[in-house]
Amino acid sequence: EIVEKRIISKGKYFMAFVITSAIFIFGILIGTLMTNNKFDAISQIQQELRIQVLSLETQYAIVSENPCTFKDAPELTAEMYKIGDNLDSLESDLGKNNKELLGLVDYYSLLEIKHWLFLKEVEKKCNNNFNLILFFYSNNEEKCTDCSVQGYVLTFLRKKYPEKNIYVYSFNTDLNNLAVATLERSYNVTKLPSIVVNDKLYEGLKDRN
Repeated sequence: EIVEKRIISKGKYFMAFVITSAIFIFGILIGTLMTNNKFDAISQIQQELRIQVLSLETQYAIVSENPCTFKDAPELTAEMYKIGDNLDSLESDLGKNNKELLGLVDYYSLLEIKHWLFLKEVEKKCNNNFNLILFFYSNNEEKCTDCSVQGYVLTFLRKKYPEKNIYVYSFNTDLNNLAVATLERSYNVTKLPSIVVNDKLYEGLKDRN
């Protein structure tokens, strides 16, 4: 009987080992699959960013020839904001300090600047009225406790009043992007959050009113 009990006990331990190992391996496979999906998403956004930058450069060249034929860029703008939303989603999954993600955000900043310059050119030459907002922020809460709130306010205004032609360009000042740093110097941005509305600087948190 003692031998039988030992055999049964060993069998139970073996089954427990098999089940535990299976669960562990399954968890690793699921984690690997999720990680691969995230990297696939990053690669997809990288490709979308390249296409959008090329598209903007092409439209900029076209509008320079006859700028007043251009009225607005709803589709191009929608794509730009879509990429921004995807980056926000990846930030939630991968963390704000993920190296690959920060590289995408850095490149996205250049796309935003190109779009901003594009609309400023059209506005200047053709008397189009846009409300162009530059938003300078930091993900470091010690440097900027109100940056997240300011971002929510600006997103709300852009979506709430589409007839106002509000365009919001957000720039992470932690990335040390030279183009973004040039904008900061141009508008004398020294505090965070800061927003530049139609070339006028406003420092500190501004509510939706």
